[in-house]
Amino acid sequence: MNKKLLNLVIFSLAFMMIANLIGFSEAAINSDSQRSNISKRPPWERDNPPTCNIVSPLNGENVGGIVHISVEATDDYGVDLVTITVDGYTHIGNTYDWDTAGLPDGNYLISAEATDTIAQTSSDYITVNIGGSSSGGDGIVNRFAVIIGISDYSAISDLSYCDEDASDWYNYLAPLGYEITLLGDGTSTYPVPIDGLATEYNMKQAVIDILAVADEDDVIVYATSGHGSELKSGNGRTATYQQLICAWDYGVGENGEDGKLFDYEFAQMWAPAVSNVFIFVDHCFAGGMDELFDNPNADCFYMTTTCTADGYGYDVSEFNNGKWTYWYLEAGLIGESFTDLNECFVWAHANYDFNQDKDEPMEFGVADFTL
Repeated sequence: MNKKLLNLVIFSLAFMMIANLIGFSEAAINSDSQRSNISKRPPWERDNPPTCNIVSPLNGENVGGIVHISVEATDDYGVDLVTITVDGYTHIGNTYDWDTAGLPDGNYLISAEATDTIAQTSSDYITVNIGGSSSGGDGIVNRFAVIIGISDYSAISDLSYCDEDASDWYNYLAPLGYEITLLGDGTSTYPVPIDGLATEYNMKQAVIDILAVADEDDVIVYATSGHGSELKSGNGRTATYQQLICAWDYGVGENGEDGKLFDYEFAQMWAPAVSNVFIFVDHCFAGGMDELFDNPNADCFYMTTTCTADGYGYDVSEFNNGKWTYWYLEAGLIGESFTDLNECFVWAHANYDFNQDKDEPMEFGVADFTL
């Protein structure tokens, strides 16, 4: 046998061995899939959270009688559970006929949640009105606030001054008559006992509770300080990024949540809002939390963030605060006595020194209301 032929035989045998090995691996995976009745996938393929959308009724719709609630939920590997919550009761399934007979007139919150096969969740929220037009308030301005500051996380690295940020927002808003929900990290550095840990579930529930009672005349403040992150999907030019707020339970998750408040979840959370809403976000990657401005109710919101979608926020020992919290709240709203939120942004932005363009503070929406 000449040398060329010998090399060809060796190459063919090696190729057959590799092919057989690959075939054995695939067979083992397929067999395991059949035993467990769960679709298996390679570890490099990411399982995305489910999508959840309330398709009827419409947000802001006037309703009465029997109201048919319908939810669309999808997932790349299957939806395990869909729930609908209305008027304080939760129902399993993607449809529910809600009997509104005998209910008092007013706004009602409808929420839906989808859970996939690995317990990832996604939610949607709308507000409907019983007994007349949902436009216009009651002529009384009520003020609500959700204040969040997380320095000591459950499972990831800690920060230094986010609890001080929350304390300063509390001390500023409480004398203005705000009904405040304060969420934190369980330490004793807050001006009053916190209303709960700043888990993703509690963050969402605090907003749900306020939106269920707040009308068009009311003002809502949502001020949050802590870690932020982003999740990359794909590679190269097709790569996409989803920014997120790291809740206290990031990395461990509680109450069916994963501790990651994604930008699209943030937008869904605020979809039922009809009030004037000021959102202040002092987290890394905070500029990417702007998807709520694609909502039909975008005119309700004014938001300022410590940086762009790929920038960073900073703790500053000199200020005993997050850097953007100091310049906007401590030096601006308090120190310069600004009442116009946009004017405060312009002033604070001019005084905020950022080394990279991505760390530039951002503003979204129009502030046609005061705190």
